[in-house]
Amino acid sequence: MDQWRPLLLGMLSLTHHLLPLTRSVIRAEEMTMTTVIYNCKRCKIGKRVEYLQGTRDGGYYRLGLQGERIESGIWIQACGGGKPTVYGGDTEFGLCHQCGRMMEWGHLKAFLKPDQKCDARCTCARGHNCECSCGGVNHGVAA
Repeated sequence: MDQWRPLLLGMLSLTHHLLPLTRSVIRAEEMTMTTVIYNCKRCKIGKRVEYLQGTRDGGYYRLGLQGERIESGIWIQACGGGKPTVYGGDTEFGLCHQCGRMMEWGHLKAFLKPDQKCDARCTCARGHNCECSCGGVNHGVAA
């Protein structure tokens, strides 16, 4: 192995500028996506947000404007004792813009049923289950 070390180091130094590009291409191919449906029961507003999974062990997230990692979903981080409620997770999409309350959320569960035509019941849906011919692609896009 030692006899190949200079050759390998030389090859790595020549391709050093290609390694970041190669790593990003590999990383993009390995990432999986999930869809989260947010739903405000009070205001009857729904949102569909796509999240990606960065690592095999990590949860689903999206990148913010400054490149920060924003976890999918929303939850109460701290409250009580006269202090304001602090929310964790995706506060941009997880809080209702009309009433300011935390929205219910869940991951989309899609089942492909070719005989069930995709229509407004699917595209305007606010629930987490899709059972039509689109397989979840159109679910909640118009909500």
